[in-house]
Amino acid sequence: MSGLDIRVLGGLSVSTEDGVEIALPRKNRALLAALVLAGRQGFSRERLADLLWRERDERQARASLRQALAAIGKALGTYRSCIRAEPERIAVNDWMVQVDALEFEALAASGMQEDRDRALSLYRGDLLDGVPLKEEGFEAWLRPHRERLRAKAIALLGGCLESSCGAERSVELASRLLELESTNEAAHRALMRTYASQGRHAAAIKQFVTCRDLLSRELNIGPSLETAALYREIRLRHRHCAGHEPSPQEGVAVVGSAERTVVRPASKPTLAVTPFENLSEEPGQDYFAAGISNDIIAALLRHRWLTVVSMANMVRSGRYSMMADDRVIEADVDYVVTGSIRKAGDHLRVSAQLIDAESGEHVWAENYDRLLGDLFEVQDEIAGMIAGHIDVEIGTIECRRVLRRSTLNLGAWDCYHLGVAHFSHFSRDGVQQARRLFARCIELDPEFGQGHAWWSYMNVLSTFYFDVDPTAELFERALQSAQRAVEIDDQNAVFHLIVSRVYLAQMEYAKVLGEMRTSMDLNPNLAGIYCGMGDALNYEGLYDEAVSQFEKCLQLGPRDPLRWAYAGYGALTHLFGENFEAAAEWSEMAIHYPSCPYWAYAHRVVALSHLGKSEEVESAVAELLRKQPKFSRRLAEQKLYFVKRPEQLRIYLEGLRKAGVPE
Repeated sequence: MSGLDIRVLGGLSVSTEDGVEIALPRKNRALLAALVLAGRQGFSRERLADLLWRERDERQARASLRQALAAIGKALGTYRSCIRAEPERIAVNDWMVQVDALEFEALAASGMQEDRDRALSLYRGDLLDGVPLKEEGFEAWLRPHRERLRAKAIALLGGCLESSCGAERSVELASRLLELESTNEAAHRALMRTYASQGRHAAAIKQFVTCRDLLSRELNIGPSLETAALYREIRLRHRHCAGHEPSPQEGVAVVGSAERTVVRPASKPTLAVTPFENLSEEPGQDYFAAGISNDIIAALLRHRWLTVVSMANMVRSGRYSMMADDRVIEADVDYVVTGSIRKAGDHLRVSAQLIDAESGEHVWAENYDRLLGDLFEVQDEIAGMIAGHIDVEIGTIECRRVLRRSTLNLGAWDCYHLGVAHFSHFSRDGVQQARRLFARCIELDPEFGQGHAWWSYMNVLSTFYFDVDPTAELFERALQSAQRAVEIDDQNAVFHLIVSRVYLAQMEYAKVLGEMRTSMDLNPNLAGIYCGMGDALNYEGLYDEAVSQFEKCLQLGPRDPLRWAYAGYGALTHLFGENFEAAAEWSEMAIHYPSCPYWAYAHRVVALSHLGKSEEVESAVAELLRKQPKFSRRLAEQKLYFVKRPEQLRIYLEGLRKAGVPE
């Protein structure tokens, strides 16, 4: 080696060919680094002064530059000639210096693996990493050079990683790559594959969790399909290494070149609740975190279509699958609920998340902020709301999952979710298709209660919203089907709710309220139950009590696909209670939800008509008739067959008449 050895990657050092380091003040070191990186082209004196002494006037900056160059020359001693100072330009004699950054770039461009390995050994960190530089101008000049070299290092590491052999080398390269780019999925996948090949499946799964969380936090995206597929493959190896054998309901699919079992049986989803973490600064709150976890489990158990297990039960079960955040859970589960509590004085925050175990994706999260009063009351309220929200989220996911499958050879459970998916769009064709699918559920499995209950419900709804005649025979068949569901599972709150809807169609209001109370006792966390109770109270003329029920169901179902119904039935209650301002507001709320049918538009017409808002009435009637061209006062009277109080029907029909709705 001849001349100076200057290292600017991962720091800054200047040493002689004999290895003697030359000490320089901070700003002088920065000046020398800029010169060697610029090479023989160098800088003008004006540019250098601006880079390092921008805060001074031109004369002072030039003087400071001269002083710095003199100090550098003195420190370099016999090597002072490496700097070529001309009247207007300063550069280095590049043949007298060896700069690691320049050598790195030359070697990285080589096609020979030896050169590329040498380049990686030179890249000990980012350009001037850790060197304290305060000058804004110098930082602005340095930033693109640093990013360019970093990008070359990332590309070089990625290429070497693809061609690497051996677990130790792969881990080394991937780890270095992640130090430079923490969200590099190729590096995360390399570590996942390496750990899995070593039989360290838990470490591979944890690496996926780390990747997923970094992508979410840094880029607000989820893992790519390739990363998610690799995770599923590793997870299934983990299961089988632990002794799990696929059930007859599990199929086989191909991921890349490897076969894997699709662990998505056509049966109840399994939901795991992990102990909530106490993040309170106040000591002694672990009991409250444990209480929230236990209450959520108890509340979810009321949702009879879910299988719910706690983390403790999962560990004892001896089955293997999935993680919750950074904890590997030993169980075969479809969804995981995690969360935390924070308490400060009288303020409480409970955070909850729902994770899809197949993809590892966070599919739902919510914070619940409360002022502490009655601790048990607050705990019950929050646990119930979390359970209700989770029920809706999982229902939506399961429907989407079934819609993505082939419709061939569907089982009863798949037909049920496919039917719910069609129903959620709430169109005439969608409800008819749902009714056929629920009938198919019953054919496939006569003991499948959901099929009986929802077939009944589709028939009743069709008489109010669509073109099905409300005959005594139809209602009797619907009642028998709903009651059969209750016989199969008399602890299912939804089944009792659907029985009550048939009774409502038959104007058996006392029976409606009885079934609704049973339903509410079985599961007080379902938004639809409060809607049904509010509806029944409305037709009995108990308007204030009914409105409070609709407010409760809107609170419980913030993302419920049937929110239009909750707001629409609430609007009807305000109409019958002659609170027309509120009726108009609730009608507007209902109309803005997707899939809202024509009845909310009719409620708005009635409310505006009674308020005497003639201009708004005219446009509201036009919008109603666009939504349902056949709408008339006679149709409204026929469809409101379940309203037995004459004054309620009179309010509605009179509002339509004053609005000019055709007879």
